[in-house]
Amino acid sequence: MSKLYCFNVGKADCFLLELTCGEKTEYVLVDGGSRAQTSTYIRSCLQNLGIKRLSCMILTHLHQDHLGYLDNIAKEIQVDKAVLPYPPIPLTQRDLDGIQDSERIEDILAYNRLWNVLRERQCQIETTLPLTASSCVFGDFELRCLYPFPETVSYVYAMLCRLQGEKPDKIKLMYDSIRTFFNKDSSLWLLKKNQQPLLLLCGDGVHSALTAAVGGYGIKVPIIKLAHHGRNDKGNLYFQDTFIDDLEPEKIIITSDMVSAQPFLEGWLKIRPEAELIITGMYKEVRTVEL
Repeated sequence: MSKLYCFNVGKADCFLLELTCGEKTEYVLVDGGSRAQTSTYIRSCLQNLGIKRLSCMILTHLHQDHLGYLDNIAKEIQVDKAVLPYPPIPLTQRDLDGIQDSERIEDILAYNRLWNVLRERQCQIETTLPLTASSCVFGDFELRCLYPFPETVSYVYAMLCRLQGEKPDKIKLMYDSIRTFFNKDSSLWLLKKNQQPLLLLCGDGVHSALTAAVGGYGIKVPIIKLAHHGRNDKGNLYFQDTFIDDLEPEKIIITSDMVSAQPFLEGWLKIRPEAELIITGMYKEVRTVEL
């Protein structure tokens, strides 16, 4: 039986796919939790499950509540293939200091560390911006990147590259101009088995990306992980209740701690009343969902 492990990492994302392919089992890690956790937390969870190798590691986008300590995991567990948002980010420490935001600086440093570790361990690395690998196939399963599209260009990555060598005051202004755009680069992933949709992982992708990817195709998905911890905020629309309802999910997964979840519970239950609502913070460590 194939499974989805939903880790309790607070208001952050970390999922493990266990895909049974005949006598072989493939493991895919999607996002790495948060740096609010200890640096060994996810690695310990994987070790407790007896996992010594990942067939694939996916990072949906460059925010600390998805990136977590993936670089540490890649040091300890062999990763065959990784799908990351961008190529390495070519900024010096001087360039980074100009951003004047310690969390965002650490995001970039940790991202480049991840790249370095994966390369040192001879992992095959693909990117979603530009899109160099649209799907990963494991026996009867296909994990397809629905967004970005092959023609999508990242304004965020282009601007990050332009920070090189600029004056510190200009670096801050340039970075601040893209601060709210990172989620728009988030990848969206659809898991199918024998061409039948099983699971939609929305990362922190915005509603317009989701509708462009699946709108009008009559697709139905039994399990949906809502984007952005189930919140439409900070000037972005991440999902519409009616659109999610039209996909007819049987389970809706939201990544949140329970304290942060309380103000939103009533609204989440109305998205599709007959669907099971799974909030990752409800569980001590992990919730297992059969696929």
